[in-house]
Amino acid sequence: MAHIEVLYGKQPERTIQLDTDRLVIGRGVGAHVVLKHDTVSRVHCEIIQRHGQHYVRDLMSTNQLQRGDETVPAALLRNGDKVAVGAFFIRYRTADAPGWTESAAPAAKQHWPGLGDEPERKEVEGVQVASELNEGAEDGVAEKYKSTSLANPKQLARIRKKVSAEQGAHIKVKMGREMHTVALARLPFKVGCGDGHNLTLPGKPLLGRTAFEITKEGDSYLIERGSFWISLRAGGKTVRKSRWLDDGDWIRTRGFSFRFWEGA
Repeated sequence: MAHIEVLYGKQPERTIQLDTDRLVIGRGVGAHVVLKHDTVSRVHCEIIQRHGQHYVRDLMSTNQLQRGDETVPAALLRNGDKVAVGAFFIRYRTADAPGWTESAAPAAKQHWPGLGDEPERKEVEGVQVASELNEGAEDGVAEKYKSTSLANPKQLARIRKKVSAEQGAHIKVKMGREMHTVALARLPFKVGCGDGHNLTLPGKPLLGRTAFEITKEGDSYLIERGSFWISLRAGGKTVRKSRWLDDGDWIRTRGFSFRFWEGA
């Protein structure tokens, strides 16, 4: 059976069978597949089956459907096609796709109720599925069904990058007027001025280039002061050499404030 894979940052893909002629995707409570993000309209799009083929159609969503660099109001789906729905990606797979067997299909029902099952909603890491049909998802969707978060393709790409970063260990820091989310993808993670740092701070210090670095031992994260000449506080305490980081700890140095998060 043909199916779609819901991709959200680094989270494992979620598989949903296309066992109905019409599958509504959106942020609202009436969609079959609910994607919880402000970039997704309440009824964003639908996947319909016609003459043995599947099509995706935009339902007057605010951020529309993106396939590659194109905005598509509707499109025939082919195996492997990937369509952006706000911060999410939907990838279409046919029943004869490599690695897909009919015996694997019921595994998806461990995460979502089937469309013919009880109408209880079950959330799985930002994705929900419900059995009730959103009757407002026809042509001429009312304004109340639209999302209020309008973003252009470049902004959506930044949002997806931020989502991916926030799902793992990361730090947040405000530079200028913008808040940056930086994934701690490679450890040790060094923060300081000049070349050789994972995150470069503005300025040219006379003494001490590296402000701090974050490492990991086992399941715990450790922050180390980069230089004797630099003042560093983490979790409300002065760091003279190193200390363990707790989820949500503030890190302050060189006039910057960072927030450490272990991620989802």
